Amino acid sequence: MKEYRWQRQYADALREVTPTKMEERIAAAENAIHDRLEDSLHGRHPLDSTERKAIHVALSHLRHLKKTIAG
Repeated sequence: MKEYRWQRQYADALREVTPTKMEERIAAAENAIHDRLEDSLHGRHPLDSTERKAIHVALSHLRHLKKTIAG
């Protein structure tokens, strides 16, 4: 399975257990994903359907994590 550049930051956010560090890791993952989307929008590296779906799932999980740590 192909690994995308943003997935490392995403995995780090999922593994983090300290709430304050988790917030930082979530932000880093979101920034990495948004950078990837910007690359795609500007035609530098188009998204394929597999990566598009992976980004959708990742952003959904990150939103859930943020809600969890917010209480």
